[in-house]
Amino acid sequence: MRALEGVCKAKEPLPLEPRLENISGMARYSQALREQVIFGYEQGKTYQELARLHGLHPNTVRNLVKLKEQTGSIEPRSHGGGRARALDKAGEALLSELRLKHPDESQGELAARLADAGYQISAGTVSRYLKAAGFVRHAVKSSAKKALSEAGAKPATRRYRRTAQPPDAEHRRAYPSDLSDAEWALLEHLVPAPKTGGREPIHSRREIVNAIFYVLRSGCQWRMLPHDFPPWETVYDYFRRWRDSGVWESTNQALREKVRQRAGQEKTPSAVIIDSQSVKTTEKGGLVDMTERSV
Repeated sequence: MRALEGVCKAKEPLPLEPRLENISGMARYSQALREQVIFGYEQGKTYQELARLHGLHPNTVRNLVKLKEQTGSIEPRSHGGGRARALDKAGEALLSELRLKHPDESQGELAARLADAGYQISAGTVSRYLKAAGFVRHAVKSSAKKALSEAGAKPATRRYRRTAQPPDAEHRRAYPSDLSDAEWALLEHLVPAPKTGGREPIHSRREIVNAIFYVLRSGCQWRMLPHDFPPWETVYDYFRRWRDSGVWESTNQALREKVRQRAGQEKTPSAVIIDSQSVKTTEKGGLVDMTERSV
């Protein structure tokens, strides 16, 4: 046992250097720590040696070295964590304009046009941005194919057409289960905000909550959610994730505390009363299987 304890103590991780918590990416680590890692790497130390020395993972050391080699600096990226956006607002507007002008071109051809404008993105990224912007591919009718063939043009099998964006509570007819502005002001800070970085969400958090409340109030199935709400798959996914992470329980507790404070009471009750008449027992005061049957 003593030998085993000695092995376990020898494998305890080294204490980590000071870091800034609740910040994603390289910004979690202090400037001094980043400088020490780069200095050690320039002195010829390996990723594993630097990781053991500073209490880091080897992949973290490698990413810091790559950041220094690619940007010439060890300052963390400023896009807020996560993957950086491939297109800025101007690039998204340009992509929408190109799609409207060239509805028959493929994603690869649009990517080539964007490359001429200075945006290096793949065909898959083009498709993802088009879907977020409301573009949907539709099959070209046979009559249109025939007209293109007679005109000497190459007929396309698919053509993009922009569809209307899903409406939110401000542009659709209100339901009795919708949150009022005052109710949403109480819930907004309790609902998890969208993650920073990457693509912006299509549906607002308020509309997601409105759709969840519609299901709870009406009792309908998730698949029967009206079409003017976000897709039922999206709504159910948020409902499930927030349920598993305890968002609903914490929200209920926060609202209950507000109600008690408004009534002049403490946030949490100081005593609990249990009515004995509400506890079900047998007439003999014990389990039926353990009592003898009277003759």
